[in-house]
Amino acid sequence: EKNLWSDSETFEKLKDFLQKVQSMTSISPPQAEGLLGDLEDEVKRSIQANYGNEDSSVTTFWNTTMDELKCCGFRNYTDFDDSPFNNRAELYPPQCCNSTITEGGCDLRAAQSSDIDGCFDKLVKLIEDNALVIAAVAIGIAALEVQCQTTWFFVFSQP
Repeated sequence: EKNLWSDSETFEKLKDFLQKVQSMTSISPPQAEGLLGDLEDEVKRSIQANYGNEDSSVTTFWNTTMDELKCCGFRNYTDFDDSPFNNRAELYPPQCCNSTITEGGCDLRAAQSSDIDGCFDKLVKLIEDNALVIAAVAIGIAALEVQCQTTWFFVFSQP
């Protein structure tokens, strides 16, 4: 009579799946920062090429992100240097300036003195603050997957 653990292929698949889940749930803040940091150059190029263009999804995405996270750019206001928005009037997005200091737009001086955090730092903090919840969800999904695999095996292994 066959049982779950006598089928080595099923066991290996289950073991591989659990190892993947474990690696996803054991990501440390420095690893998270490393993963996000790899995107920095590509993100900056995208901002500099597209932010401020008419009907740009990049502009919409960054405005929404900066509004929600209360941040400025990927790292800071310098991400917008040479963007279409910055080139038009030498201004930065309003999210890059403290509203109490800014009169007449968010210029270089106002952006520098406002010193608004970049969205990268805010995103890393969000991941760090919610790591336990993220891990719990991943473990719950893994447990459900194990249950489904076990049920599937027993249903289809019956003669």
